[in-house]
Amino acid sequence: IILLFVALLSLSMDSLAQEFTEIQKKLRSDIMLFLKEEGYMPELNTNGNIQFKKEGDKYFISIDKRDTSPMYLTVGLSYIYNDTYSVDKVSKALKELNAYKAVKVVCFEDSYAYHAEMYLVNAEHFKYTFYKLIMAVRNMVLAGKEKSLLFMEHWKETEY
Repeated sequence: IILLFVALLSLSMDSLAQEFTEIQKKLRSDIMLFLKEEGYMPELNTNGNIQFKKEGDKYFISIDKRDTSPMYLTVGLSYIYNDTYSVDKVSKALKELNAYKAVKVVCFEDSYAYHAEMYLVNAEHFKYTFYKLIMAVRNMVLAGKEKSLLFMEHWKETEY
């Protein structure tokens, strides 16, 4: 039983430490090149996600290491909770905010994020939908502000 437990623990630790595949690295590289061509200055953060600024907001693009064909990509904005909007208040707003199509609000321990997600097999699919995804995320942020559910003007950015 102990050996079985150790084997299962080892397998789960391997999956947590999973690296990007070569095709995922190529997708990430192609997306960064596209963003540069569009006039952005993308960077890789410590989590291996792409970050770039647009109109003062720091967006992230993450590629899920578990999905390889097709690959799963998230475009979003992430914010840290503040005194006015705690995890409880944001959590209570989730039902109404997540009623919108295409973008979801996700709560984490110390932050929350707006996510637009897609499956793709190469960067050409991303290029086609990039501005639509950004617009969808931005519209959700504005909808949250208009409904006074989330007031983010003074919130600090966090690394996703």
